[in-house]
Amino acid sequence: MDSELAARLRVGTRVLGALLALTVLEVPVAFRVPHPLPWLVLLNLADAALIVWYFMHVADLWRPGEE
Repeated sequence: MDSELAARLRVGTRVLGALLALTVLEVPVAFRVPHPLPWLVLLNLADAALIVWYFMHVADLWRPGEE
């Protein structure tokens, strides 16, 4: 397998794992923390940042690209 493809798959797997972990973490925060709203907002901002960075390829905007 191409090393660049393998590296991209590793990063994608880590991003999906992080999104899964953040989603699983939301349930105990929502039901066990006395005032969960600020914590849920932070968790969702982290989710949104990962999605925008990886799946929407925003990081590519700052890389020198092909013209």
